[in-house]
Amino acid sequence: FSRAMKALIRDVGGMQDRTATYFDFGPDVPRAYIKTLSRYMGETVVPADVFDALEALMETEAIALNAALKADPEAGRKKEPISLGSFEENIAFLIDVSKDLCPLPDGAVLPVPTKAEDEEDMDLLFLAYRYYPGLGYLEAYAAGVREEQRPRWADAPEGYLRGLAVHNSFAILPYIEGKGFELEYLQYKWYEHMLDVTMTAMASLLIHYYGYTEKDLSAYLKSWGAESFANYLYAKAMNDPFDSLVTAYGYWRYLDVCETALDAGCPTEKQFLWDYLAAGPAPFEALKGYMVSLYQKQG
Repeated sequence: FSRAMKALIRDVGGMQDRTATYFDFGPDVPRAYIKTLSRYMGETVVPADVFDALEALMETEAIALNAALKADPEAGRKKEPISLGSFEENIAFLIDVSKDLCPLPDGAVLPVPTKAEDEEDMDLLFLAYRYYPGLGYLEAYAAGVREEQRPRWADAPEGYLRGLAVHNSFAILPYIEGKGFELEYLQYKWYEHMLDVTMTAMASLLIHYYGYTEKDLSAYLKSWGAESFANYLYAKAMNDPFDSLVTAYGYWRYLDVCETALDAGCPTEKQFLWDYLAAGPAPFEALKGYMVSLYQKQG
């Protein structure tokens, strides 16, 4: 795990600690923090449940990283970009993947984005999350749904959208493998990034809700063999109170609904994705109940 973590900060240097939170909620910061997080997630959030979910997610990601390294010991040292060439070529590829992974509603189209300054060297995994079949795809999907569903999509919780975008960025890996990249390397790079996101999420929860100092965070990370990264994660979390947390916990909640659906009789994850999108944004517990009833009815 320590070797895997080193890759996360290989090119990061000189981040300074902050002495105050990035935001100011007033005297009752912990309660206001969870209230805001609940709004992002579209449901009441229980801090202990979030903590347990993030720990479980980190463990899963660490195990997957180690498995990828065992399959390809050079994966952690490779610098090969995951790209087909230009930004335009990458986007065209992702549009084709999106059409196969989950077709858009009738009449919806995927607009080709204008390249931002920071995107020329951005690899397919990041572009997949940001655009297709990630957040940009979901925006296009929302524009094509039935009229009665549009208010729900317009008010879709950020946790629902980000969790789904994370899943979709993972779902493109077999398609990229077909373009000449080794699956073990793709998995390593994806899990490396997600472990960084999830550990930042955990650090954010510990700092902004539980009041951890950098020293406290280091003590917690010691159990993971990663206490040397406390400065890095503390600095990131101070500047990222919600983004990583909403992304990681949203992904965990998506996985929870997916596992429930598969246990209830859904034949494939691809079928679940279609049914999940067709159901539309809703609180995760409501989605779990709906999916169980859907597959029990079909079965």
